[in-house]
Amino acid sequence: MLVGATEPSSSTGCYSRKDYGIGPAAYANWKGAVKEHGSGHGNWWNATVWWECRNMASGYFAEISSMYDDLRESACELSTAYADIAGILGKLRDKEMDAGNKTELLQQVEMMEQEAIEAAAAFAGLLRSGEEARQIAPQAKENKRSQG
Repeated sequence: MLVGATEPSSSTGCYSRKDYGIGPAAYANWKGAVKEHGSGHGNWWNATVWWECRNMASGYFAEISSMYDDLRESACELSTAYADIAGILGKLRDKEMDAGNKTELLQQVEMMEQEAIEAAAAFAGLLRSGEEARQIAPQAKENKRSQG
């Protein structure tokens, strides 16, 4: 799952058409459109969808942090990073926000997203490298037993 989330961001052009972008590359398009379209439905829609996705990513890493003792700290950091990204994207939904302020926030969140994607890719490697030997935290084992 993490490879599917991180790989498209590093494969510029493979997953989108010429006038579109995916991951951090999409921010350039978004920033370019803010002056003319920043108060429109498209800007609101992008911010809303991206906000929801980053909130889900935050929750995903929070869940992983409760399952794997050896990855808890890294997963918590990623959960926080994606929650912070979602917080900014949530602000960008404001149709009344000045285009200059939106552009500044987009610049900030673009850098945060790039760092988070790189960290998530490294995290995926850690997750794969210790898969067989990994010890699931006792509380997660109990949760799985009670659900199953």
